[in-house]
Amino acid sequence: MSTVLFCGPQYLNLNEKAGGVFKEMELRAEALNSVGWNVQYLRQDQTPDWDNISLVHVFMANESTYGLVKLLKEKKKVVVSPIIDRTEKESHLRILINIMSKIPKMHSNLTRAKDICNLSDEVVIRSSEEKRKLNIAFGVNGGVVVKLPYKRVDLTEEEITLKVTKRQVCFLGDLGNERKNVHRLIQACDELGVNLVLAGVIGNDQYSKKVKTLISQSETTQYLGKITESEKYKLLLESEVFCLPSLMEGVGIAALEALDLHCKVIISKNGGVRDYFLDAVQYVNPNSLDDMKTKISAALNNKEKPECGDVFDALNLNKIGLETINVYKKVLCNEI
Repeated sequence: MSTVLFCGPQYLNLNEKAGGVFKEMELRAEALNSVGWNVQYLRQDQTPDWDNISLVHVFMANESTYGLVKLLKEKKKVVVSPIIDRTEKESHLRILINIMSKIPKMHSNLTRAKDICNLSDEVVIRSSEEKRKLNIAFGVNGGVVVKLPYKRVDLTEEEITLKVTKRQVCFLGDLGNERKNVHRLIQACDELGVNLVLAGVIGNDQYSKKVKTLISQSETTQYLGKITESEKYKLLLESEVFCLPSLMEGVGIAALEALDLHCKVIISKNGGVRDYFLDAVQYVNPNSLDDMKTKISAALNNKEKPECGDVFDALNLNKIGLETINVYKKVLCNEI
């Protein structure tokens, strides 16, 4: 059995806001396991068994993983998933990177991401939108799109079809991440007089305080805090609409779970989401309060169940696992 070593930045162990990176690693590991590959995780207290490791897959390209990638390259072939969740346009990012690259000793997460992608033996990205950022903004040629797999929720179809919904909108995620645009969602639901239920982590920075203030002042918003897996399923089963109006969304795993549980999903039009959700959702302009209100009203008044079979067929664990090992095999055979 072939083995790949998964690595990420050290702060993954310290920062609960890095949950999305953790989730990506877990899902890709499950996909690889399903097609016969073994996955080991780099641990600080244990030297990898290099004789039994075929190659390395690093998740997140930034300042914190640059030195790690240089060291790993001395041992094995390295595949990188940079996870480029930036709200700026490709042209703006390219200008920023070019300016920073010309200033001696000035490094940033952007320039290090470019350096890491150039150091790697292959770059695996999650969507056609992320590939454009890689090619245009970072000036890195190539890159292989391998979608993030999705594991269906662990509920029977009978349990899901018994869903009794409330006329409410819900959101799951990092409320304190400004990119998630939660303040505008609260405002939209307030103006519509629609109940909104929020769940997830929130910090103490300036944006988090803004969101907390809006929640406390809202008559239609309820904040549940951080919830368990079973509580998450309960929330999705009783919510008619799930809204993820991010300024930019790489994949939107929580929205996939909501769709799986027959929620009507509204998701940002920005990012890699169209590669995943196809025609099964409504896409919203995250900067337009009016568009958000229109899409929420339409979803609440639409009684039809979302058609999402094609969405989940394309994200099957085995399918994505095979696509991933094909990339690995080409790297190992020096075909790329």
